[in-house]
Amino acid sequence: YFKETNKIDDEIISVVVAPCTAKKYEKQFNDTDYVITTSELSDLIRELKIDINNVEASKFDSLLSTHSSRGLMFGRSGGVMESALNMAHYIITGETPKENIYHIEMTSPTYTATYKIGNFNVRIAVVYGMRNLEKLLTKKNKFDFIEVMNCYGGCINGGGQNVVREVKDQDLQANRTKSINETKNKILYCFQNPDIQAPYNNYLDKPLSPKSEKLLHRKFVDRTNEVMK
Repeated sequence: YFKETNKIDDEIISVVVAPCTAKKYEKQFNDTDYVITTSELSDLIRELKIDINNVEASKFDSLLSTHSSRGLMFGRSGGVMESALNMAHYIITGETPKENIYHIEMTSPTYTATYKIGNFNVRIAVVYGMRNLEKLLTKKNKFDFIEVMNCYGGCINGGGQNVVREVKDQDLQANRTKSINETKNKILYCFQNPDIQAPYNNYLDKPLSPKSEKLLHRKFVDRTNEVMK
């Protein structure tokens, strides 16, 4: 999409920098060329002797999803659900939701709630940690949507993140979550984001179109029985 819309013929190299070690697994699908973790990026910065504090500040290029601060919420547990609820509110009512109306504060590994949106009661659950998910799945039919993240507090504490040995896990989670929540942008919702609207208007036809299904969706095979053998 980026190459076609910008009329670029040369090869583009895509590098993902992520707090998640599982992202390296996705490279086999050819979605990206290289994957490094945030801790590996830190190692590279140290090896190259780059002084971050004295690097001249500059603005990020606007490529995809850089306009919306709400996308940052995906980095912590509950963020994906908040975005989905805001989108559901807009689709069901035709109105923009008030800021933070669906804010989720994870005080424990599992959060459940029912939200009245228009004429619908939307039943949701948010969970981090696979052992906590197993407990929740025994009553999965009671929910319309379940957000699952594996790591403690979400991606902010992913396996590829820098280890801060002098800080307790719960303090680290709280500080990283606070940093994400306090990052604001004039565009709060995905349906307002021109970088999200443009691909659908100019390239993908519409949400759930055959083209968007092919390019944006991934199908996996259940291998539970193989793992349990």
